[in-house]
Amino acid sequence: MPNKLPAILYFLFGGLYPIAKASFERLHYVVAWVLKLSYINTALILVVTATKYIFYLNDSSIDFTVPFLVVGNLALVLYDIALSKIILLYLVKIRHHMGLKNYFSN
Repeated sequence: MPNKLPAILYFLFGGLYPIAKASFERLHYVVAWVLKLSYINTALILVVTATKYIFYLNDSSIDFTVPFLVVGNLALVLYDIALSKIILLYLVKIRHHMGLKNYFSN
C-alpha cells in the first residue's frame, strides 16, 4: 500500500472509535463528550506526527493548525451522531427483521 494515511485513518476512526465510543457512553454524557473530543484530538495529532516523522511524508496540507483540529472535532461530532443513529436503527429495526437475538445479554 503506497499511501498508508487512509489505512491509519480507517483504523483510528472506523476500527477503534466505535469501541471507544461504547466505553465512553457508559459515563455521564459531559464526561463522554470530553473523552470523545480528547480522543479525536489525540488521534489527529498522532496522525500528523506519524506522517511527518515516521513515514516522512512532508505534506504541507496536513499540519498542526487550529482549523485542522476544529474541522476534525466537527467531523467527529457529525460522525458520532451518525454512528449513534445507525446503531439505533440496527437495534430497533434491522436486528428484529433479521431474526437475530441479543447474544451478549444475561
